[in-house]
Amino acid sequence: MDPKCADMNRGRQVIQAQAMVAADGSVADVFVRLEGNFPATPVPQAPVIIDQNSCVYGPRVAGVRVGQRLQIRNDDDLLHNVHSSSATNNSFNVGQPGKGMSYEFTPKTPEVMLKLGCDVHRWMVAFVGVMSHPYFAVSGETGQFRIAHVPAGSYTIKTWHEQFGERTQTVVVKPGSTARVDFTYSAPGR
Repeated sequence: MDPKCADMNRGRQVIQAQAMVAADGSVADVFVRLEGNFPATPVPQAPVIIDQNSCVYGPRVAGVRVGQRLQIRNDDDLLHNVHSSSATNNSFNVGQPGKGMSYEFTPKTPEVMLKLGCDVHRWMVAFVGVMSHPYFAVSGETGQFRIAHVPAGSYTIKTWHEQFGERTQTVVVKPGSTARVDFTYSAPGR
């Protein structure tokens, strides 16, 4: 470990978990998305922000729209390198040698998932779902998620988790109502 990272985290237990599972089995950091044909909607003007703080990316999982800015900030007074591993056309590799530095990237194509890593601190990893529509979410610590303003219709809904993989279901959204969907992951070896 980098001695500067160790100093920043002295006295704290740092959690850089691949699987944040609560006592009740709820799973955080699951990227959830709908698939289908959707009407065009404006791309948000505000960037999605990922911070490098105390040698950890936060949030670990995020979503962004094609054409929306993704901003990666260095909050640490040391060198970080932000390197995307893209299967499409969303590649970049930039150094951020000091605190307060920020890099903005505008994704060009949809991708599930764009992996970010720091070449200097190999444990630093984050994932970004890049979508062409706004119908996606990331589950919170309670395992819950909400995708708002979905047009009525029948859709395929998919989840992605870095350790547990993908799941797929069909969901029917009726006009003026809320649709509920539950996904179940099995722990390896169970």
